[in-house]
Amino acid sequence: MSYKKALTVQKKILDHAPDDINALHEMGDVYEQLQYLAYEEGDLERRRECYEKKMGYYEKALEIQEKIVESNRDDVKALRDLQIAYKRLSCRLKAGDDFKKAREYFVKSVDISAWFVEHKPGDAAALYDLCADYTPLRALSIEEGNFKEAREYYEKQIEVLEKILRLDPDDHEALGILEKVRAELGALSKEEWAIVQTRDYFI
Repeated sequence: MSYKKALTVQKKILDHAPDDINALHEMGDVYEQLQYLAYEEGDLERRRECYEKKMGYYEKALEIQEKIVESNRDDVKALRDLQIAYKRLSCRLKAGDDFKKAREYFVKSVDISAWFVEHKPGDAAALYDLCADYTPLRALSIEEGNFKEAREYYEKQIEVLEKILRLDPDDHEALGILEKVRAELGALSKEEWAIVQTRDYFI
């Protein structure tokens, strides 16, 4: 199906059901493909327009999902869907260099994971989700040069992984991730120290 035809189909759906979350996501996805196409063709103005339209559809879908969760906070599936939407939007915002807004949605995703951990004590899967949710936040902090904050996220991941291992000391996956996270934290500390020394040298 061509992009033009795909847009026509989704617009017809939205004309009859403007709050159709799937149709809004589909519209956003089509504009994302058009954005990539514009980039390949060197049309930066059209690329920007497609990006803005894409984000508009994604954000509208997100607003609807937030209202669904607000109206029924016991709807676990709706809460999970909202979390997926936060992650999806935050990744696209980061790719568009909107780090501030991307961070906002990454944090909201962490809050949902923390809620599941609180309401499902002893659930290793919930702890794994929380651990994974800290990864984009520490990556964003490193990209922004905020090593102190990145280190805090590493330490939070270590804390979560240690909780998983208290549930099952033989959890090899958790042991492997913990080893990797500690190694990355050590490397981060060395990188931070090297940058501090360079700054001091040029002052």
